[in-house]
Amino acid sequence: MPKISRGKKKAPKPFWQSGSFIFCASVVVLSIILTLEPVAVMVDDYFGTTTSNRALQQQHRRLGGMNEAAERHCQENPGTCTEAPEDIHTSFQVHLINKSVYRADIHWDNDSTGQVISNIEAGASLDLTVFPANKFFITRHGVKEGLFDPLANRPLRFEPTKVGQTFVIPENAAPSDDKCIDRFDKACQDYAKAGKCWEQPGWMIVHCCQSCNEYSPELDAARLIDGSVRCTKENMNITEPVWKPGDLDALFTKWANDPEFKQFQPNVLSSPDQFDANGLPQPWVITFDNFFSQEEAQALIEGGRMAGFDRSTNQGKTNDQGEMEMVTSTTRTSSNAWCIGDCQQLPGVRTMTKRIEQVTGIEEKNYEPFQVLEYQDKQFYKMHHDSEGRDPKPPGNRILTFFLYLSNVEEGGETQFNKLGIYVKPKLGRALVWPSVRNESPDFWDDRMYHEAMPVVRGEKYAANHWIHLNDYEGPNRWGCTGSFA
Repeated sequence: MPKISRGKKKAPKPFWQSGSFIFCASVVVLSIILTLEPVAVMVDDYFGTTTSNRALQQQHRRLGGMNEAAERHCQENPGTCTEAPEDIHTSFQVHLINKSVYRADIHWDNDSTGQVISNIEAGASLDLTVFPANKFFITRHGVKEGLFDPLANRPLRFEPTKVGQTFVIPENAAPSDDKCIDRFDKACQDYAKAGKCWEQPGWMIVHCCQSCNEYSPELDAARLIDGSVRCTKENMNITEPVWKPGDLDALFTKWANDPEFKQFQPNVLSSPDQFDANGLPQPWVITFDNFFSQEEAQALIEGGRMAGFDRSTNQGKTNDQGEMEMVTSTTRTSSNAWCIGDCQQLPGVRTMTKRIEQVTGIEEKNYEPFQVLEYQDKQFYKMHHDSEGRDPKPPGNRILTFFLYLSNVEEGGETQFNKLGIYVKPKLGRALVWPSVRNESPDFWDDRMYHEAMPVVRGEKYAANHWIHLNDYEGPNRWGCTGSFA
């Protein structure tokens, strides 16, 4: 039988030449190349520009935050930074640059809720005087909504360790997308453990949502952090308004005519039976020239000092949590204090509020706390209105301003009603009262009621006011639904 020739048998290929190995190896190599991409392209979102998102994320992991970026800047720029003093009482300076689109507040981290030490405009820079071991965090101006590094997903904080360090708020800094967070780590935990989530639900939900979820889960803070969910009239149990059409005229008419109010010396400055140049009836403006005593006035002034006078602010934009920005205004140069807490419980303050309740027939729950005002030489508040078209917030419009002159003023300081040609001189014991809404529509503003505080020319001026709302104010304020918090 002839032999069948099979030829020479081929040796098997090495495993590294197999198709499956080559494919797997290619995947591994490609992954390594992509991982190393940021190493080949140096990026610095804090001090320069970025080239790719992956590179940026890698760099943020490497830098870790504002402090690490500042240290790196010192290393790359020899001679710009020197060691901080060892004495904790010796100050030194660092530099801050704001590349973000937000005006920002710089808070000293006092292991509680922080204290604002300065603010910085978008695109601006400033020098900060600091002390060893100081720590700071950054928020949007006027609120304590922290600015975050969105790629590292952590709040912007810094701790100066060298003289001359430069800290940068990066271009992409923004509030966190996750609204249910703790703005103050230790303080939020302590407050939530102590039951504050139910005692002060508005403030706690907005500032300490995560801790409230942990310690008071039945509150459902994660859902209520949305102001549009939390702040409905249904949730606030807002039912009947305190005024219906016609009630405004009835109240002012009673003040002007009933004998029971003669003790307060009412003086009608404007009323619907007076007419303007176009033949239209005028709004009500009235003073009670003997409404309170010097002792009661002094109690409010002392209460304001207890609460602490600060430069007056205006209310700005409202964020998704229902938190309203406090804006320092060039149209208002006075100082004010909110009479809450110990101030609110002073006997003289209590008697003043009770008297206003009796005169108006409106319960205190509809009142904002006394705002105590201090005007020094040349200070003023330019033309403004106390209400707005139709206020959608649960308390509704401010319907009445009950304004108390706590001091005489040597010269200036009058209250002017710009569209009515009325000037009211400050006089100790005098109350000035006007509506901010219309008699036929108490849920809509009266645009004739613009007014201003004329500059103090000589002396000083102290005053206080209750703003009275159409609906309950205390409940919505407790739940953070008035733009501010109880």
